[in-house]
Amino acid sequence: MKILGQYFPSFKTKQEEKIYFRKLTEADIIPLVEFYYHLSQETRYLRFQMITDGIPENKVYEYAEKLCKLENKGLAIVAYTYEDSIESFVGVARYMQNLETDTQAEFAIVLQDGFQGKGIGRYLLHLLFEEAKRYGLIKLYGTMLYSNTGIIELIKKVAPDNHHFTHAEGQMEVEIIL
Repeated sequence: MKILGQYFPSFKTKQEEKIYFRKLTEADIIPLVEFYYHLSQETRYLRFQMITDGIPENKVYEYAEKLCKLENKGLAIVAYTYEDSIESFVGVARYMQNLETDTQAEFAIVLQDGFQGKGIGRYLLHLLFEEAKRYGLIKLYGTMLYSNTGIIELIKKVAPDNHHFTHAEGQMEVEIIL
């Protein structure tokens, strides 16, 4: 799988904030670590489904490195603002391919608190789903906490007719047919 272009069309929020999108690259490891530390504890808990206090910085770095070096194993798209020649990450969506099949991948998304509810997540997931389809994936899946009503509603909006939720051991699982 090779990404044809690094940049995607920009998006303007109702508040007239311009948001840009591009593929994460190896040069984004440190900015991605900084992005992680700018997420609230609640947002980190909802995204990673665990309390993240006390996670060693080297583990955060390793995860960021993994996302930035997906190469043929998936895709990560970053949403960012660009002001005074400085990028500030506001969200990341990714899919990682299932090792057992070329047609399925796990997906996830996270946005900084101040950028939630502005349509950015919906646009970012739409981009991710379209890229997944373009590269031959037919199904994306994910796991979320019941309390993560934001992602549940977001999935219903982005994939209104092709999602299926199931309950599994205190969590919800979703499958999206692309």
